[in-house]
Amino acid sequence: MEVRSLLAGTQFNVIERSDEVPDGYSFQRYVYNGNNSDAEEDKGVGGIIAADADSHVIVNNLRGWGLRVNKVWRDADYMSERDPVYFAVFTKGENEVLSLIDGTVKQIPYGAKPQTLYWYFAHLPVEGTEGVGDYFIREVTVSAENPDVDENGVVAEPGTVTPVPDKGQITLSGTQKGESSSAEFSYTVLYEEGAISNYSNVRVDTVTNDRPGLVLKKQEWNGGGPLEGAVFTLSTGGTEIGTFTSDAEGMITIAFLSNGKDYVLKETSAPRGWQGPEEDIVIHVDEEGKLTLTGPADYYELTEAQGTTLTSLIVKNRPYTFQTVKIDGDTNTPLKAALPSCWPARSLPPRPQPGPWPNSGAEDAQPNKQTIPPPRSGQDHDGGDFYMG
Repeated sequence: MEVRSLLAGTQFNVIERSDEVPDGYSFQRYVYNGNNSDAEEDKGVGGIIAADADSHVIVNNLRGWGLRVNKVWRDADYMSERDPVYFAVFTKGENEVLSLIDGTVKQIPYGAKPQTLYWYFAHLPVEGTEGVGDYFIREVTVSAENPDVDENGVVAEPGTVTPVPDKGQITLSGTQKGESSSAEFSYTVLYEEGAISNYSNVRVDTVTNDRPGLVLKKQEWNGGGPLEGAVFTLSTGGTEIGTFTSDAEGMITIAFLSNGKDYVLKETSAPRGWQGPEEDIVIHVDEEGKLTLTGPADYYELTEAQGTTLTSLIVKNRPYTFQTVKIDGDTNTPLKAALPSCWPARSLPPRPQPGPWPNSGAEDAQPNKQTIPPPRSGQDHDGGDFYMG
């Protein structure tokens, strides 16, 4: 990087922050105007711009080996507190038995953002290993209660360290939103090992803690496809847990609900051209975890869990349409006659002015019945009054 147009006499300082060193490298030294500096990494090196010479700083990094784990919580939107979790690095010996590398046990507290840990090795710690592909990150339990943890998350004396296998179980205490006390939750631990490119000295893994929940999905009326863009709130006891928006697959959220509680699911905004339920859906969870729903029954469908498939609640929307029918004024019988065109009105009264788009589709309607479809993509219409003529 070159910084131009600095005035002579300007003071400067160059710092490479420890959390900005690329994975797989460590800070080695600063070199200022060709001379090695003994400045500490986080203090940086500085000087004054001279009138007759350019100043330059070189930051040397030492190439080593890096491992990173990103932690994903499936119930992140539903928890207000949770136990910290621990990770460590292992190698595999005979019969695929994991062997702990000393000094690698680290902690991620609940409030840490982002939920990530990083290990750097200037040299591979185990003889005979050839790269980061020979090392394995595992979530672990430690026997020490409230162990000391340094600023880098390292646990000095963890006690007995036990790795959790892939799809294994771990029990953690936590408090769900809307609750005043903690409870124990059982999580399934899922590992996804990152890819390693040729000659790479870094690998990034993902570890997900999952538990069963209620799948909430959005769908068109009468078993149609998924609906994107519907906005919902979920609350309990007057406390809002969160706001959720359906995605392209119709997924709203996986809801994690406590036994013995009532939850209110409210659709606050329906996708354009669709009408959501006018009443809230109340989800009652009894002490055994059984669900009972109240609300507009036509608008939802509950499917019980089967095998590995979670229980799902599908919320449906009706298409936003209305019909015009021309009838005989004396007999009230429908007339097979041409229907007038239809526009969304801009103002009433006096005589409404037509909006910017005519209702195409009217000419294709049945002779005695006209259905007004929702506006096409890009057309601006939010319901209201229409002009017929």
